[in-house]
This record gives sequence, structure tokens and C-alpha cells, in this order.
Amino acid sequence: ISSDIFGTSEGKSIPELLKNMSNEKLIDNFYIMENSPEVTQVRVLQDILKSAQNSEFGKKYGFAEIKTVDTFRKKVPISDYSQLAAEIDRLKAGTGDIFFDGPATSFIATSGSTGVPKLLPESKNGELVKGLVSQIRAILLLKLAPEVMAPGKKVLAIANPAEYGKTDGGISIGSASGQAAKDMPIEMLKKMVLPPEMMMAKELSNEATDYLTIRYALEEKNLVGVVCSNIAHFNILLKKMNAAAADLLVDIETGQISAKISLDE
Repeated sequence: ISSDIFGTSEGKSIPELLKNMSNEKLIDNFYIMENSPEVTQVRVLQDILKSAQNSEFGKKYGFAEIKTVDTFRKKVPISDYSQLAAEIDRLKAGTGDIFFDGPATSFIATSGSTGVPKLLPESKNGELVKGLVSQIRAILLLKLAPEVMAPGKKVLAIANPAEYGKTDGGISIGSASGQAAKDMPIEMLKKMVLPPEMMMAKELSNEATDYLTIRYALEEKNLVGVVCSNIAHFNILLKKMNAAAADLLVDIETGQISAKISLDE
């Protein structure tokens, strides 16, 4: 297993170590981790426990003493959202050191498939991981399909807004895919079908995001690839495309955006 990330960490977490690597070294370590998943998952669990051992949750369940997966299973109970709602509300207000060290850097909104959308607190390391996912995905795309970098060729990255709004404590609320997109390497941002201003837009509704995604994708004649975190979202876009076909065709022909879509000026 790679000593770069699982050897002497010098007090840094695994995400911090990976973030400081060159693209070449990052991909080398990605392949090592991919080929040794059990060892990797144990090391990552230990890294998470270590980074959260001084939090309220970590002290309550003795994270500092947990060294194995079996011990983790015995000491830390399975919980659902309702059992943690009070702590999450405190994090929304800006309180720190509850589930992990420090305050929540952001909140990820779920899709609401089981009812009202839930807000999941994100740690500093969690945000780093989303950026790493975006970086690794971009590098692998270039390795597997180098033709996407040909002049004029474009890629569609399907993502929800990076920020919908803020909690009462002023912490941003957004989507996982939007957070990953905002950390996309600059060379890939230039290849995107969607304007960076749209991908980074704040408080853009899901309906507006989906419509604009379809509108820009249909208009692009040099589209050579699609990147999507959630394949179900791609299916939703196809259905919406068919439902709004008439409006989309008019928009592309006239260079406008339908008045039916609510957008800030």
C-alpha cells in the first residue's frame, strides 16, 4: 500500500495529503487504492476517527480507542437523521466540534426522495474529498478519451447548484455535485458546455438548472462527452427535454431563455 498516504502523515489527513500531490502522483495512488479496497477503507476509517476524536461525537463513543472495524461496529450505533437532528441544528447555527473538528464548512442538501430534503453537514476534509473526486475524474477522462481536449470540443458536466442558500448561521447550502464542479481544474472548466457562471451560480433552482443544462447541451454542436455523478439525474434531464422540446427549440433559434424559467437578471 502506498506509503505516500498511509505512511508518515506528519499530522495531515489523507485528503490533505492527496490534495498536495501532482496529478501524476494522485492518479498513481488512486490506482493503488483501487486495487486494495479493504486496506484502503480501514485506513480511511482510522483517518476519519482520528480527525474527529476530539469532537463531541468522538468523545462520546471513544474514537481515540477504536483501532479496528469490529470495535467501531460495537461502539458506534447505527443512527438515522431524526436521532441527530438536534446536533445538526446546532451545526447550522455555527457551533463546531460536534461530529468532527471545527464547524461545518457547508451543508449538502439531499434530493428529498424520502420526503423533505435533509441537510447533511460537511467537514473541511469532506469538501477536500469532493474536490479530489472532481480532479481525479477529470484526469481519468483525459487519459481514457484524450480527444476531448481537441480544439473546440466540449464536455457536459451535469451538476446541481453549488449553493442554494445559507443556514441561519450563514453557512452555505448546496449539492454534492455542485461542490465537486466548483473545484474542477481550470483546463476542464474551459472545456465545459455550461458557462462557469451558471455552474457557480448561487440560489439557482433545480428546475432552472435542469432547463439551462438541456438548453446549452442541445445547442452545442461539438459535444463529445458527458460527466454525471448520478445517472438517474441524466434520465430526468432526458424526460424534461422531451417535455419542453418546443420551448427549447425556440430558445436556441432566438438565442434567448424562456420566460417560463425564473432567473435573476
